[in-house]
Amino acid sequence: MVGANAWLPLADVADSSLGEDAARFRPGRRHHYSNVGYALLGALLTAQHGLPWYDVIARDLLGPLGMGRTTTRPQRPHAAGYAVHPTRRSAGRPEHDAGAMAPAGQLWTSVGDLAALAIFLSGGGPGILAETTLVEMREPIAINDVPEQPWAAGYGMGLQLWNSAGQRYYGHTGSMPGFIAIMQITDGPGADTRFVMCNSTTGFSTGARQ
Repeated sequence: MVGANAWLPLADVADSSLGEDAARFRPGRRHHYSNVGYALLGALLTAQHGLPWYDVIARDLLGPLGMGRTTTRPQRPHAAGYAVHPTRRSAGRPEHDAGAMAPAGQLWTSVGDLAALAIFLSGGGPGILAETTLVEMREPIAINDVPEQPWAAGYGMGLQLWNSAGQRYYGHTGSMPGFIAIMQITDGPGADTRFVMCNSTTGFSTGARQ
C-alpha cells in the first residue's frame, strides 16, 4: 500500500521516515511492516542492475511468468478506483504515479496474471526460484502472538501467512487509493487459491478464510 509518503522523491521519503526514532522495536525482536522498506528495495534493484526497478522485475519475473498485464500504469481496459466515504457515496480516485514509493504497491494487474503468480508461488511455475526457496518464503519468521491463543497471522519472506483452525495459507494483501486486493493460497497438498480484487478502498475483510 502506498500511503502518506507517496509522490515524494526517495531522499525525502528517507529523510521523513528513517530518522533516529524510525525503529519501532529492538532489531530482531519484533516485525513491523514497512512500505518505505519496499521503496528502498526498488532503489536497490535500480542501483544493482542499472535499470528502473520495474524493468528488472518485468525481465526476471513478470516476463517468464507471462504476466503481460501487470504494469505500473493502467492499460485499457481497466477498472476505475473508488473511495467509499461514511455517507456511503462513492467518489472516483484518480490514477497517479507514486514516484519513489511505487515499489510498495503500484502495479496494475489482471485476474489471469494473479493466477500465474499464484501458480508460481505454489511451485507449479517455471524454475525462477528453487523449490527450497519457495518453501522458505512460506515459513513463519514473525507471527502476531496473542497470549493463550494460537497464532492466526504472520509473515514469511515477502509473504503474509494465515493460520485458520490449523489450516495455513500464504499470499498477500495490497491496496492503492481506490483499490484493495488479497491473494491466499492453501499451504500443503491439494493447494487451492482465492483472490479478490475490488475497485474500492473498503468492501471485504483481508483476514484468513473462516
